[in-house]
Amino acid sequence: MGRLTPEQHAKIAAHFAEQAKQREAEHAAAPEVIAIRITYKEPAPDGTFEILFMTRAEVSEYKARPSAGAFGPFEEISFAEGVALAQRNDCCGGYYALKEARRFQNINPYVQALKLGF
Repeated sequence: MGRLTPEQHAKIAAHFAEQAKQREAEHAAAPEVIAIRITYKEPAPDGTFEILFMTRAEVSEYKARPSAGAFGPFEEISFAEGVALAQRNDCCGGYYALKEARRFQNINPYVQALKLGF
């Protein structure tokens, strides 16, 4: 199997760009954005839990995955609770979770209406 041609690379890049654009539009239009807290079965070196921010539809998809719960039990929490937990030192990847929360805050009216200062 050889390397991709410039044309193949461009086609793949265009496909991913379109997917990202579609996802951004779905996130902006979502009527509700929540968080999932995954409590690790075994503590990681940088934390004992992880926070993921997603739309209600994405939560349903996440729960349906065979791998859901593979790292530990998870629970749905509010967006505001997710932001508060992501700021704790024992949150694995908290910086990146907050970065995702800020992205939602910039594009989604539901999250903007929460008026969270973070």
